[in-house]
Amino acid sequence: DRVHSLIILELGRSWIEFARALNVRECEVDDLKQILQNHHANSNHRVWKTELLEALNKARRNDLKKSVQNLF
Repeated sequence: DRVHSLIILELGRSWIEFARALNVRECEVDDLKQILQNHHANSNHRVWKTELLEALNKARRNDLKKSVQNLF
């Protein structure tokens, strides 16, 4: 999915804060790709979008948030 690819490519060091904002437990914060796939699989589409954008905001990546919004 283009959204996942963009986030994986651009998130950089902010990915741990991003994962925490998605309520991923510390012991599961290992693989950003897996975190995104699990979050998408376990959320309805509307909630998924909202939580993803909020997590990017909490990770202080509003630039990436805007790019992701353009893909939606």
